[in-house]
Amino acid sequence: MAKKDWEWLFNDFSRVLRQNEVSYGDSRKGVWQVVDYSTEDFSGKLILAQPDSNAPDVRIKIPLS
Repeated sequence: MAKKDWEWLFNDFSRVLRQNEVSYGDSRKGVWQVVDYSTEDFSGKLILAQPDSNAPDVRIKIPLS
């Protein structure tokens, strides 16, 4: 099956961050929070941050491999 152009959106986004840029627990200033998610079709890890958290920029190489 050929991959669709948008499938890169469903990767484990915690992998694009350095260890000092993430929190696996509560939300904290200056870092991204890693959260597990699940839908009927897939599951994974997403990153989120409050608008005023000053989390670092996320840089993603395109295309992902």
